[in-house]
Amino acid sequence: MKRLALVLFLGMAVVFANAQTKTSVKTEDLQKAITDNIAKDFKDYKIQHAFKVDTKSVITYEIMVKKDAQLLILTYDANGKFIKKDEPRKSEAKPAVKTTTTTTTTTTTKPEPKKDPAPTAPTK
Repeated sequence: MKRLALVLFLGMAVVFANAQTKTSVKTEDLQKAITDNIAKDFKDYKIQHAFKVDTKSVITYEIMVKKDAQLLILTYDANGKFIKKDEPRKSEAKPAVKTTTTTTTTTTTKPEPKKDPAPTAPTK
């Protein structure tokens, strides 16, 4: 029982140690340094989503921008300084709805009736 309690305690400690909160931010509420950088360095991209991320009291901003069909995630520090550019993982990108149709055909064959063995000639 003590081992179980210890394992649960350690598991909870790991969860809280890696705690991260992600809060949606309106585009107009972003720092001027962020919007200026996007306008300058990512000229034809439009802001799709913006998030304020708090990881262990370190604040960053993740901005998802789009140009045509290309999505990018731009990361900025708390002061609005550009940190990095990433392409979203498939789970982050919103995939187009795709429908597929599957057709299944089942064929049943009747077993052939058993044939009597061929008559054998009488042996002498």
